[in-house]
Amino acid sequence: MQAAVDAKRAAKAERRQLRRKAAQGDAEAIEELKSRRIETGQNVKPGKKPSKREKKKGLVGAKGQMLPEGVLPGGLHEVGDIHERAMHNSEKAMHMRQKAQENRRVAREM
Repeated sequence: MQAAVDAKRAAKAERRQLRRKAAQGDAEAIEELKSRRIETGQNVKPGKKPSKREKKKGLVGAKGQMLPEGVLPGGLHEVGDIHERAMHNSEKAMHMRQKAQENRRVAREM
């Protein structure tokens, strides 16, 4: 029983290796696949079907609701220039660092 399973697995691994070599353009592998009458996509299961939500191609919020166009899933920023957002975030981080330094200074004085 185990020998049959191992033989099947070895044949499958060999076919997989042939398909990979053929995909890279190896002429010998392509000829071997043709001689075995195996196409590169033969017996391959198709991918999963897109869901209804994916077909709508809308952004989805945390609870599944559709968001207005131009709003990211967090709902905080509009889609726009990355530079503007980066500047805003760096200013925010600088403010938080200054606040933390002030808190440390006050804690040392106490």
